[in-house]
Amino acid sequence: MKTPIRIIIRRVYILAFILAVPALQSGNAQMSHYSLGSADNMYINPANTGNYDGIRRISLMYRSQWDKISVPFTYKMISFEKPFFVYSEKFNLGVSLQADQSGTAGFRSISPVGYLSYYKEMGKSTVAVGFCGGMVHQSFSLDGLTNPGQFNYETGYFDASMENAEPDLSMSHLFPLAGFGLLWKRQTENWTPQFGFSMVDITKPRVMLYGLKKRIEPAYSGHVSLQYKPSSQYEANLFGIIRQRGKENEVLCGVNGLWHFISDEKKNPAFMAGVSVRRGGFSTNDALIWSTGLQYGRWTGRISYDHTISRLKKLGKMVGSTEISLVYTAPPIRSSDLSKPCKRYSANSL
Repeated sequence: MKTPIRIIIRRVYILAFILAVPALQSGNAQMSHYSLGSADNMYINPANTGNYDGIRRISLMYRSQWDKISVPFTYKMISFEKPFFVYSEKFNLGVSLQADQSGTAGFRSISPVGYLSYYKEMGKSTVAVGFCGGMVHQSFSLDGLTNPGQFNYETGYFDASMENAEPDLSMSHLFPLAGFGLLWKRQTENWTPQFGFSMVDITKPRVMLYGLKKRIEPAYSGHVSLQYKPSSQYEANLFGIIRQRGKENEVLCGVNGLWHFISDEKKNPAFMAGVSVRRGGFSTNDALIWSTGLQYGRWTGRISYDHTISRLKKLGKMVGSTEISLVYTAPPIRSSDLSKPCKRYSANSL
């Protein structure tokens, strides 16, 4: 028999779930708060697939948000990119797997996504178009939570596996993800400007949670950057990103710097540092983000920390966020390497 206290607590759980439904319905990765987007350019814009100097690239990213709460938000990502040529035209393939989890109720989201882009050089300028497609699987359950009726007097602890005569309260749904993006950049001696635009959830997929049906609004993103490289030893990059989904919007802008402190053609070690600001729209400050990292050979590692500057800062250290990325970029094949004569047929061997 259900006691009044158990009924009240269960209704609180159900109310929390109902209030979370709008967030779940708009909760794919395209509107999440990430600070090291350079580690996963495809996430920002499908046209960024292949936007690097190399023959392949592997990226890893991990983010932990609000570390001090019992079950913080965590995000994990792994991606792979590789160019290929069709009649001398450059295409790029990419795949990524993103997974995140948050809350004691065990909200989880897994998104395998594929990317395809086409790059066309026009003198010093390059234009690109990219597409992405995949699936998003989300799950949410309150069954792991306990109520007073599941207190085990023998152990002195609550036991979620004990019978509680309550109905199952969990959900799981699957919906498609599709999008496209455009990119333009121009390479000069010292400057490299870039502009891009992308749109995801262009099909407005429908999700259904306990009889509640709703279509997901498309998400729009625009990004701009300006790289300045006065010498082979120093470079700086100004950037800005705007995201919009329905009434939700986010702005991220900042500057990153790189210093090659040792002259070594093979290892080419470099120190990186940056600062940026994320705003919830154009009027509300969200976080001040500090980042640093090292580049050694073809490996690049970075770490960032989000210092909350919104009203949530009253909660103290609970609301900080840490993000880590590791990227490996295989070196490109230079034309000079292809022009070297084979020793077997060189003049000295004849």
